[in-house]
Amino acid sequence: MRLMRASTFARRYFDEVDRPDERTVRSWIERGSIVGRVVAVGSKTMVYVDAEAWETFTGNKLADRIMGAGR
Repeated sequence: MRLMRASTFARRYFDEVDRPDERTVRSWIERGSIVGRVVAVGSKTMVYVDAEAWETFTGNKLADRIMGAGR
């Protein structure tokens, strides 16, 4: 699992016009739509995305389950 900050993830994988903000990425993680971690450190919350899972996700439920991708 290669975790990257949500801001880095958004810049790397989305065009500037379509780029989600950190709250959106956090929501995706909390809903289980993408793999990641939300880490609370004191009063600050850090959001990280599993870039490897994102890159191997195909959207085909059977293929993703077989490959262990996405979740």
